Amino acid sequence: MVTGTSGSHQRVKPDSLLSMDIAIPSLLLIQRFTDMVQPLFRKAALHTDESRTLAALRDTLLPKLLSGELRVEEAARFVQRSV
Repeated sequence: MVTGTSGSHQRVKPDSLLSMDIAIPSLLLIQRFTDMVQPLFRKAALHTDESRTLAALRDTLLPKLLSGELRVEEAARFVQRSV
C-alpha cells in the first residue's frame, strides 16, 4: 500500500487507507481495557512526579555536598522536611 522512491518519501494513498478493514471493539471491551490500564497510568504519573521531586532534590543538594557547604547529616534533615 506504500508508494514512493525512498524510505523518507513513502506515502500511503488515501484510497488505500480508506479501503482497509479495522476492528472496532465493543463498548464493554473498551471499558474493561480502560479499567485495567487506568491504574497503570495513574501510577506512572505518580512515579513521574516523584522522579521530578527527587531530581530537584539532587540538583539542589549535590553541588552543596560536593563543595562542602552542606554535610550529609544536614542534607538528610533537609530531605526529611521536603518529602
